[in-house]
Amino acid sequence: MYPDTRVRTISRLLLAGIVLAILGIAFGVVYSLHSVQGTGVLKVSSSEAQATISISAVNMNAATIGTGSATVRVSPGTYLVVAKGRGDIAYSVAHVQSGATTRLSLKPSSASLLPSLQTTFSGTEALTAMGMDSGILTNIEQQLVLFAPTTTTFSVNTATATIGHYDPNAANPQAPYVFDITIGSKTYHATVLPSSDGNTATLTLIDAQTGATAYTTSS
Repeated sequence: MYPDTRVRTISRLLLAGIVLAILGIAFGVVYSLHSVQGTGVLKVSSSEAQATISISAVNMNAATIGTGSATVRVSPGTYLVVAKGRGDIAYSVAHVQSGATTRLSLKPSSASLLPSLQTTFSGTEALTAMGMDSGILTNIEQQLVLFAPTTTTFSVNTATATIGHYDPNAANPQAPYVFDITIGSKTYHATVLPSSDGNTATLTLIDAQTGATAYTTSS
């Protein structure tokens, strides 16, 4: 083989290697984007720094994801999140949506009954139509599950959903969302006041029959 022929052969091999490398990188980028786009982020924190945090779902074994706090990317769906501290356990349900971040805070010192993974929320589209952020809605759903952990149906009365008045001079001049919600077989007058950072909200539930405060977000 003549020298110039050998040089041309080596050049062709190098060029083919470069093309294959570029194609491999492109495939990796496309695969990564596809993986990210089809998942959501779950951020969990515990009031106890040494608490073990785990998640599970229907047809999925429990998996430990961190200690004290954890951030994981998971497929959209409903997950049972557990924080186990020194003799205390706290449970909650997280509803993860594609492309969104779900935040959850657990307090092992205030463990509650094991919540149901088969929870169904209806009528919440009326709240998003009024401008409620998806993060606020997720936070409210989590609070409702903590309030009634064994209840499976939560129904917002869309005809009652409205935006209330706000005080521009208040420390948190946000307009509250007001609506009736049926939890199981009981109806409550609900008020949701978003926080100033837009990540959480104060939920207040008033018993529609007695007028007593049944629940308010702990400060």
